[in-house]
Amino acid sequence: MKVIILAAGRGSRLGKLTEDYPKCFTVYRGKSLISWILESVTQYFDLKDINIVVGYRSMDFASFRINLIHNNDWEQTNIMGSLNTADKILSETNCLVIYSDIFFEANAIRIMKESPSPAVLSLSNWMNIWGKRFSNPLDDLENFEYDYDSLLLTRIGNRAASAGSINGQFAGIFTLTPQLWQTIKSGNYDLSSMDTTSVLQEAVLNGAKISVIKYSGHWAEIDTLSDLENQ
Repeated sequence: MKVIILAAGRGSRLGKLTEDYPKCFTVYRGKSLISWILESVTQYFDLKDINIVVGYRSMDFASFRINLIHNNDWEQTNIMGSLNTADKILSETNCLVIYSDIFFEANAIRIMKESPSPAVLSLSNWMNIWGKRFSNPLDDLENFEYDYDSLLLTRIGNRAASAGSINGQFAGIFTLTPQLWQTIKSGNYDLSSMDTTSVLQEAVLNGAKISVIKYSGHWAEIDTLSDLENQ
């Protein structure tokens, strides 16, 4: 299994904080997000198996002893467009994909590496997390449902109308197999403009079996200035 960390975007909602460095360089609890991520990932993977997709201020990653994949169209592409720049790796082996604007405990990496692929990491304590971030959590929460017997994903993405359609919440960490990646690439959409949950939902509708892996450790997404204030 290889690791792909998605770090091409600027993070404009953080304002001046990302004028001089990439979003994943934002400091959270005394250390940059990318440092936290790499600290966790390198407990379970060798450096040679870790890849970072870069775009905005890619020169700031020059000192990293990790393979860098450049998304030269980062300003025009969505997150799946960034992932597509790692097509060669995704087509050859199972991959653990990680957003770079999140904080999580190293245990999240362990359980995803040990679980069957493909899979998505689901936040069990989602209401507590979103309750701290938003006065009305439904302003940001997405649909997330799975079969309780098989623990297979049945619905993901799009804004949730009620808490009844939420059994968890996508944590920004997932695994892909080469087979699922080929299914994703052959979808009837412009992959470069798609977000992750929309693509996964299409895959599920087309019969893909994606496991849901529950995680209840500390997790945070740093998307706005208020997210930093809530740390």
